[in-house]
Parts: sequence; C-alpha cells; structure tokens
Amino acid sequence: MTRTLLLLSILIGTSACNTSRHIIPPIPIDKMELSGDYAILDELPELIGGIGMLMEHINPRACRAAGETIVEFIVDENGNVLEPSIIQSISRGCDAEIIRLITEHAKFTPGLHADGHAVKVKMSLPITVRSL
Repeated sequence: MTRTLLLLSILIGTSACNTSRHIIPPIPIDKMELSGDYAILDELPELIGGIGMLMEHINPRACRAAGETIVEFIVDENGNVLEPSIIQSISRGCDAEIIRLITEHAKFTPGLHADGHAVKVKMSLPITVRSL
C-alpha cells in the first residue's frame, strides 16, 4: 500500500511538472527597470540566424585562444542586447571580441510573457572558440 501511494505521488508530481512554459529566475527590478517582475515566459529569446552566423563575424586575430566563454546579457523587448558581461573567460582579447560580437552582431527574437507581450530577459550564452 505504501509503495503504491509513493509510486502514485511520483507519477502525479512528474506529470504536473510537464508544462510548455519556461521558468526562469526572476530578475531584480532595480537591474531591469521593468514595470513588473516576470518569472514565467511562454517563449524565450532566440538568436536570429544561430550561433554559426554570429561566429562568421568574429575577428580571429582578436581572439587567438581556444575554449569556451560564457557571456551574460539582457535581451530587451526589441531583441537588442544590453549590458553584456563575461561570466567565464578565455583571455582578455577574446573576451573583448565576444563582447563586440554580441553587441554589434547579435539580434534576438524577444522573450514573450504569458499574456503575449515582449519583456526583457536576462540570458547567458556559451560560445566555443576554436583556434585557427
């Protein structure tokens, strides 16, 4: 009986967790300057053209090191990148090039709140750089 109840509660809990909405941590109002603090989105921002198209614009002379860097930024309601910062570094030159790349060449579809309007979303993007 106990095993049956345990199995049943696990199945119910698992099926209740299946949702089409993406849950992200709330972003502090003072950093985002939003009129509200949203934690549930229907659609996350997506990089238009993908990472491959973005990497076509990288300057190989500026980024000679190989590895993975992680850049954190805000995607605004229009899909623009705001406040980029490096979370995981490869080298100073490469970090500067990734910041330039993400601010000048990255364009996103905006994140959509459950009621359908675009909102600012804080994101992080891993970028793998291969040496040439």
